[in-house]
Amino acid sequence: MPKTIISIIIPTYNVEKYINRCLDSIVSQTYGIDNFEIIILDDFSSDHTLDYLKTFESKYPNNTILIPLNKNQGQSHARNIGLSYASGKYITFIDSDDHIDSTMIEKMVSVAEKYDSEIVECGYTPFSSDNNISNINDLPESFHLNLNNNFDANINLLNTGRIAVWGKLYKKTFLNNNSLLFPEGVIYEDVPFSGLCMLLVKKYYRINETLYHYFYNPEGSSFSKYTPERTHQETIVMNHFLTELKQRGLLEVILLKYREQLKTYITVKTFIDPLSLILTGDVDFEVKVSEINYFKDYLLTLFPDAGSNPLIPQNQEIFRLAMLFLNNETSIIKNILSNI
Repeated sequence: MPKTIISIIIPTYNVEKYINRCLDSIVSQTYGIDNFEIIILDDFSSDHTLDYLKTFESKYPNNTILIPLNKNQGQSHARNIGLSYASGKYITFIDSDDHIDSTMIEKMVSVAEKYDSEIVECGYTPFSSDNNISNINDLPESFHLNLNNNFDANINLLNTGRIAVWGKLYKKTFLNNNSLLFPEGVIYEDVPFSGLCMLLVKKYYRINETLYHYFYNPEGSSFSKYTPERTHQETIVMNHFLTELKQRGLLEVILLKYREQLKTYITVKTFIDPLSLILTGDVDFEVKVSEINYFKDYLLTLFPDAGSNPLIPQNQEIFRLAMLFLNNETSIIKNILSNI
């Protein structure tokens, strides 16, 4: 019996140091490269990335779709172009500086076929150039969810699922039937895409095994110096997410029955996550105060009672600090900022 064709989408930009590591991990898959279409989109790299990609294409011409883009338009645009080319039954995204375990595709496809899963997710390991940092398994065991007529579980996934799109296998019909694409021209595009996936998925499987290796790159964009212009896009993508919920007829349903859960999700993504960047950013006191107020005002416009949330855990310092900021504990806030 022939194996199922998998579409692997890889956006690339100036990754000449790492791209071969990524591609080698695909070639070495136990599922077999002849069962893949590897869709590589070069986002107008200025280094030798495209040369490496052309070499790879020449080695595997029957399995590679190389698309050099004529200007840099960001990862979300590249991923959307990749989705338009994908013809496999399943789709997976791999970041070009990461790599995958040799058994990842085989194990994820096996589960997807067995349970007719729309999304399969695996654990991951962050690593640096020198060593692995840790193994991350979000749950103590593998589990299967059949979510038909059980929106409670979808809401739980929204607040507990991983936002990153890598380390997951998506059924193509699920993405197509739900018109799921990435918002373009922004960063943090995973937030609305993954949020919608968690709310719309009906059959989900989690493999509690570390199969994806995520490169912690201090020089990469995710770890670059804090800038307000970049971090403010957290609110832009959240607006996109909320607009999508409204257009799909989901926002009223969620606000009626799951208001606290949605408030928690938005609090984490548009206040607590930015707050952690602001507090550790190399900016002066006045900028820190201004930036905190920007995200605070955004959140309180949506949820005036955001400072009162029993679902926000208090056993982590950043969550405790967030609640202090939201509740205008002025003297405590000034003391915190002055000692950072």
